[in-house]
Amino acid sequence: MSEVPAPSRVRDTRLLWAGLVVAVVWWVLEAGIHGWFFRGGSLVQELVPRDTHELWMRSLVLVLFIGFGIYAQLVVRRAHRARAEAERLGQALENALTHALSGFLPICASCKCIRLEGADANRQDSWQKIESYIAARTEAQFSHSVCPACEQVLYGDPLRPDT
Repeated sequence: MSEVPAPSRVRDTRLLWAGLVVAVVWWVLEAGIHGWFFRGGSLVQELVPRDTHELWMRSLVLVLFIGFGIYAQLVVRRAHRARAEAERLGQALENALTHALSGFLPICASCKCIRLEGADANRQDSWQKIESYIAARTEAQFSHSVCPACEQVLYGDPLRPDT
Protein backbone atom coordinates (compact mmCIF):
# COMPACT_ATOMS: atom_id res chain seq x y z
CA MET A 1 0.00 0.00 0.00
CA SER A 2 1.29 3.42 -0.86
CA GLU A 3 0.87 6.48 1.27
CA VAL A 4 -1.19 9.31 -0.16
CA PRO A 5 0.81 12.55 -0.11
CA ALA A 6 -0.55 15.42 1.94
CA PRO A 7 -1.93 18.28 -0.13
CA SER A 8 0.64 20.97 -0.79
CA ARG A 9 0.21 24.33 0.91
CA VAL A 10 2.09 26.10 -1.89
CA ARG A 11 -0.36 28.03 -4.05
CA ASP A 12 -0.17 27.22 -7.73
CA THR A 13 -0.99 30.44 -9.53
CA ARG A 14 -0.04 29.51 -13.10
CA LEU A 15 -3.54 30.03 -14.49
CA LEU A 16 -3.90 33.34 -12.69
CA TRP A 17 -0.67 34.55 -14.25
CA ALA A 18 -1.72 33.10 -17.61
CA GLY A 19 -4.91 35.19 -17.44
CA LEU A 20 -2.89 38.30 -16.64
CA VAL A 21 -0.37 37.63 -19.44
CA VAL A 22 -3.14 36.95 -21.98
CA ALA A 23 -4.86 40.17 -20.91
CA VAL A 24 -1.69 42.25 -21.36
CA VAL A 25 -0.87 40.58 -24.69
CA TRP A 26 -4.42 41.19 -25.85
CA TRP A 27 -4.18 44.89 -24.82
CA VAL A 28 -0.97 45.34 -26.82
CA LEU A 29 -2.37 43.48 -29.87
CA GLU A 30 -5.57 45.50 -29.70
CA ALA A 31 -3.54 48.72 -29.59
CA GLY A 32 -1.41 47.56 -32.52
CA ILE A 33 -4.41 46.55 -34.62
CA HIS A 34 -6.19 49.84 -33.91
CA GLY A 35 -3.09 51.84 -34.73
CA TRP A 36 -2.33 49.94 -37.90
CA PHE A 37 -5.82 49.45 -39.37
CA PHE A 38 -7.95 52.31 -38.13
CA ARG A 39 -5.92 55.35 -37.25
CA GLY A 40 -2.47 54.78 -38.65
CA GLY A 41 -0.86 55.84 -35.33
CA SER A 42 2.03 54.21 -33.56
CA LEU A 43 1.72 51.40 -31.04
CA VAL A 44 2.85 53.67 -28.22
CA GLN A 45 0.12 56.21 -29.04
CA GLU A 46 -2.55 53.50 -29.08
CA LEU A 47 -1.56 51.77 -25.80
CA VAL A 48 -3.62 54.32 -23.87
CA PRO A 49 -6.42 55.34 -26.24
CA ARG A 50 -7.72 58.89 -26.22
CA ASP A 51 -11.27 57.73 -26.80
CA THR A 52 -12.84 56.99 -23.36
CA HIS A 53 -15.22 54.40 -24.82
CA GLU A 54 -12.29 52.49 -26.28
CA LEU A 55 -10.45 52.72 -22.95
CA TRP A 56 -13.47 51.39 -21.05
CA MET A 57 -13.97 48.55 -23.53
CA ARG A 58 -10.33 47.47 -23.32
CA SER A 59 -10.38 47.76 -19.53
CA LEU A 60 -13.50 45.62 -19.34
CA VAL A 61 -11.97 42.92 -21.54
CA LEU A 62 -8.77 43.09 -19.48
CA VAL A 63 -10.75 42.51 -16.29
CA LEU A 64 -12.64 39.64 -17.94
CA PHE A 65 -9.38 37.90 -18.94
CA ILE A 66 -7.97 38.29 -15.44
CA GLY A 67 -11.28 37.14 -13.92
CA PHE A 68 -11.25 34.07 -16.16
CA GLY A 69 -7.72 33.29 -14.97
CA ILE A 70 -8.84 33.55 -11.35
CA TYR A 71 -11.91 31.40 -11.99
CA ALA A 72 -9.89 28.75 -13.86
CA GLN A 73 -7.36 28.67 -11.03
CA LEU A 74 -10.13 28.13 -8.47
CA VAL A 75 -11.64 25.30 -10.55
CA VAL A 76 -8.26 23.59 -10.94
CA ARG A 77 -7.50 23.97 -7.23
CA ARG A 78 -10.87 22.46 -6.29
CA ALA A 79 -10.30 19.56 -8.68
CA HIS A 80 -6.89 18.89 -7.11
CA ARG A 81 -8.41 18.98 -3.64
CA ALA A 82 -11.24 16.65 -4.67
CA ARG A 83 -8.75 14.22 -6.24
CA ALA A 84 -6.57 14.26 -3.11
CA GLU A 85 -9.64 13.72 -0.91
CA ALA A 86 -10.82 10.81 -3.10
CA GLU A 87 -7.37 9.21 -2.88
CA ARG A 88 -7.32 9.72 0.90
CA LEU A 89 -10.80 8.19 1.28
CA GLY A 90 -9.87 5.29 -1.00
CA GLN A 91 -6.77 4.62 1.11
CA ALA A 92 -8.85 4.82 4.31
CA LEU A 93 -11.41 2.41 2.83
CA GLU A 94 -8.68 -0.01 1.79
CA ASN A 95 -7.16 0.16 5.27
CA ALA A 96 -10.57 -0.39 6.88
CA LEU A 97 -11.34 -3.40 4.69
CA THR A 98 -7.92 -4.89 5.34
CA HIS A 99 -8.29 -4.36 9.08
CA ALA A 100 -11.90 -5.61 9.25
CA LEU A 101 -11.02 -9.30 9.11
CA SER A 102 -7.28 -9.64 9.36
CA GLY A 103 -4.86 -11.26 11.73
CA PHE A 104 -5.34 -14.43 13.75
CA LEU A 105 -8.80 -15.58 14.78
CA PRO A 106 -8.87 -18.00 17.69
CA ILE A 107 -11.36 -20.58 16.39
CA CYS A 108 -12.53 -23.85 17.94
CA ALA A 109 -11.30 -26.83 15.94
CA SER A 110 -14.54 -28.71 16.63
CA CYS A 111 -17.53 -26.35 16.55
CA LYS A 112 -15.83 -23.44 14.69
CA CYS A 113 -16.84 -20.84 17.31
CA ILE A 114 -14.52 -17.83 17.62
CA ARG A 115 -13.14 -16.64 20.95
CA LEU A 116 -13.85 -12.95 21.52
CA GLU A 117 -10.83 -10.67 21.72
CA GLY A 118 -9.37 -10.40 25.22
CA ALA A 119 -11.91 -12.89 26.64
CA ASP A 120 -11.15 -15.83 28.94
CA ALA A 121 -10.89 -19.00 26.85
CA ASN A 122 -12.40 -21.15 29.64
CA ARG A 123 -15.70 -19.25 29.86
CA GLN A 124 -18.58 -20.34 27.63
CA ASP A 125 -19.77 -16.75 26.97
CA SER A 126 -16.32 -15.89 25.56
CA TRP A 127 -17.07 -17.84 22.39
CA GLN A 128 -19.31 -16.75 19.51
CA LYS A 129 -20.61 -18.62 16.48
CA ILE A 130 -18.60 -17.76 13.37
CA GLU A 131 -21.71 -16.49 11.58
CA SER A 132 -22.52 -14.08 14.43
CA TYR A 133 -18.90 -12.94 14.67
CA ILE A 134 -18.61 -12.11 10.95
CA ALA A 135 -22.12 -10.60 10.72
CA ALA A 136 -21.32 -8.25 13.63
CA ARG A 137 -18.12 -6.98 11.96
CA THR A 138 -19.13 -6.87 8.28
CA GLU A 139 -22.26 -6.48 6.19
CA ALA A 140 -22.18 -10.14 5.18
CA GLN A 141 -25.35 -12.19 5.48
CA PHE A 142 -25.45 -15.96 5.73
CA SER A 143 -27.74 -18.59 4.27
CA HIS A 144 -27.19 -22.21 5.17
CA SER A 145 -27.29 -25.32 3.09
CA VAL A 146 -25.47 -28.66 3.08
CA CYS A 147 -22.52 -29.45 0.81
CA PRO A 148 -22.54 -32.78 -1.11
CA ALA A 149 -19.90 -34.41 1.12
CA CYS A 150 -21.80 -33.57 4.32
CA GLU A 151 -25.08 -34.60 2.72
CA GLN A 152 -23.57 -38.05 2.04
CA VAL A 153 -22.38 -38.36 5.65
CA LEU A 154 -25.61 -37.06 7.18
CA TYR A 155 -28.22 -38.64 4.93
CA GLY A 156 -26.42 -41.40 3.02
CA ASP A 157 -27.16 -42.22 -0.60
CA PRO A 158 -30.87 -41.47 -1.12
CA LEU A 159 -31.11 -43.87 -4.06
CA ARG A 160 -29.80 -46.91 -2.11
CA PRO A 161 -31.80 -48.19 0.83
CA ASP A 162 -29.79 -49.08 3.94
CA THR A 163 -29.30 -52.83 4.33
